[in-house]
Amino acid sequence: MILIDNDVLFKFAACDLLTELSEFIRVPPKQAMVLPSFVYMAKKKFGNDHIIQKVKADFLDNVRVMPEVSDTHLLHSIDGLDVGERQLLAYLVENEEVSGLLTGDKRALTKIAEYSQHLDRVKTRICSPSVTVNCLESIFFGLINNYGFELINEKVTRAINDGLLEDKVLKITFGIDRQQSHAVESLQSYVRDLNKVVGFISKLSNE
Repeated sequence: MILIDNDVLFKFAACDLLTELSEFIRVPPKQAMVLPSFVYMAKKKFGNDHIIQKVKADFLDNVRVMPEVSDTHLLHSIDGLDVGERQLLAYLVENEEVSGLLTGDKRALTKIAEYSQHLDRVKTRICSPSVTVNCLESIFFGLINNYGFELINEKVTRAINDGLLEDKVLKITFGIDRQQSHAVESLQSYVRDLNKVVGFISKLSNE
């Protein structure tokens, strides 16, 4: 079971890369979970029927909505994160069958790293060999390896130019005049620097 944050899904939806994301994370149907707020927030964010239909066709039919967290004490003991991030972390901690977390929020990952130093339950799960944690940039690195730079760059550049994608790192990484070597180095550098702070992001395939 893999938990996926809304922000990550919004950005992959904007880039028309949900199918590639589904294939890349390699989980059976209904073994990826999204927050209950995802569909509502996606409609509010995009206001674009075409994108919403793509989200439903390419992704929602193959995922499950995450149920409520049972351990409300744990949920309320985690502050400094927004509601969705708290739900994801608490659900991961209390459910051993969860094997992965995918989030695009550097601030949230940094906060989770802080919690892992003070809450043994968080540390045990987030640092477990059985749990894989990926950030947005590590997934884009994997997509380049799997699908080629040209395809990924074309879709991300189109989303940026259409005003659908706002992400500082992705804007630096991708673009009309970008080369694969630049994109790879940009993503590697970001993940490397992030891991110096948090320590639990999955290593990139060539590291």
